[in-house]
Amino acid sequence: MLQIVRLEPAPPETALGPTAGWGLHHRLAFLGLVLMAIGLAMAGGVYGSMPDPPRPQTPAEIRRQAESLTLLESVREWGDLLRGLDSRPLPAERAYREAVESARRWLVVAAAIGLAGMATTGAALIARLTRATRARAARAG
Repeated sequence: MLQIVRLEPAPPETALGPTAGWGLHHRLAFLGLVLMAIGLAMAGGVYGSMPDPPRPQTPAEIRRQAESLTLLESVREWGDLLRGLDSRPLPAERAYREAVESARRWLVVAAAIGLAGMATTGAALIARLTRATRARAARAG
């Protein structure tokens, strides 16, 4: 153990400098990976929570519903049919369309976050390459 004290110190060129810790490219790469993970998690959550499209009624269900109407309800339905069919979407269809539009907007947000993560990771790669190029140029020159 005492012989270690007698050893000569390493020359400054071979000693590890400040590059041994986390540099800019490490921080950018980590931030980019975190952003990509957040975007992917958001997209998966939005996609997983998408509602099923409304199921159209079968003729048997319509017949069962029509047979359960009272006389007054039948007259009202007949009057509605004489005025024409309502072209507005049913509440279930409207709710489904609104849910799909909301999901589309959130998927765009998730994609933007993921793309920001990819850009940040790309910037980390560029920072790493430019630093390595500068270090080689300094050693050569």
